[in-house]
Amino acid sequence: MLACLLVVGGCALVPRAPVSSEHGRARFVAMLDETQRAVGGAWANRDDPTPRGCTLPFWVAGARYPGLRLGPAPRLATAAVARVRELWGDRGLAVRADRVGTARQLTGTARSGDLLVFRASARGMTLQGESACLPR
Repeated sequence: MLACLLVVGGCALVPRAPVSSEHGRARFVAMLDETQRAVGGAWANRDDPTPRGCTLPFWVAGARYPGLRLGPAPRLATAAVARVRELWGDRGLAVRADRVGTARQLTGTARSGDLLVFRASARGMTLQGESACLPR
């Protein structure tokens, strides 16, 4: 990977140390954990430790990791959604709100490429997504 180093008269491309898919997984799982703590309750962790293959530019092999957490019914779905929206916004994620049937849904996209989806309804909460595609 290359990064642009600003120099007088322009930009010099210099090698940049790539972030590994394992590092990306750890960052992604930490965000899942932090989101769970923000809304509280006892959650079931159904994360799959098996990486999914993906391809980066110039046909570089990469990997991404999926995550799935199942949570209890919140006292108030709108309050749980508001807490997650605030947390993700504070962490720099772009957040989109939708409704899926009776559930309220937030989709968060990080600059790193991580994708998170949080749903809350009177029946329960789910938190899922996948880490960014990064070199193996």
